Amino acid sequence: MNNFTCPQCSKELVETDEFYICRDCDSKWPIKEGIGIFSESKYWGEVNEEEMNKILEIIKDKGIEEGLKFAQENYDVVYRFSCDPSRADWRFYLPLNKTWKVLDAGCGLGGMSFSLAKIADEVIAFDNSFERI
Repeated sequence: MNNFTCPQCSKELVETDEFYICRDCDSKWPIKEGIGIFSESKYWGEVNEEEMNKILEIIKDKGIEEGLKFAQENYDVVYRFSCDPSRADWRFYLPLNKTWKVLDAGCGLGGMSFSLAKIADEVIAFDNSFERI
C-alpha cells in the first residue's frame, strides 16, 4: 500500500511498475526512476535543459563527485548555486537539530537540502522540475 491519493478525486492510488493509477476515475500518473510525477515538469534553471541533462548523465554514470566536478569546471553558476552552504544560512534562526524532519518544497538542485541534511534527522525534498531534483 502506498500513501498517495488521486489528485483528481482523492481516492487511493494503486502503484504499478510504471504508473500510479486511480481505479475510481481512471487517472494515471507516471513513475520515473521511482518518483511519482503528479504535475507537468516545468524546467527552468541556471543553465539550459540540455546542459543540465549532461550534468545529470555524468552523475548517473560516474557519481555525484564527478558530476559536481564537471559542473564546477564547466558551469560554475550551477555548482555555486547547488553547493553553497550559505544558501541555507537562515537555518541558524531555527532550533534545528537531529530530531527535526524538514520538508524542502521547491528544492531545485538541493543546495538547501544538503545543508539541512547535516543537522536534521531527515530532509524530504521535491521540485516541480524532475531534472533539478
